Amino acid sequence: MKKLNLISLATLSLGALCFIVKMITESFDSTKSSITSDGYLHEPFFFLIPMGFALIIVGVFLFLFKSISGRFSSKVK
Repeated sequence: MKKLNLISLATLSLGALCFIVKMITESFDSTKSSITSDGYLHEPFFFLIPMGFALIIVGVFLFLFKSISGRFSSKVK
């Protein structure tokens, strides 16, 4: 496998792992989302959601870049 393919696969996997960890942590009572008495939402592992989306988007763009650049590259012999 090419290096860029491994990097795109790794970022896609890390993005999926972020969502899986977020779902697992929501199942425990000590880490569930809660609303404080003054009305604020307290969600302990919220950072995993945007990080997961960012990693998946970067992985898709890397994969598309690799496949598009591979089609237009000319091999000189």
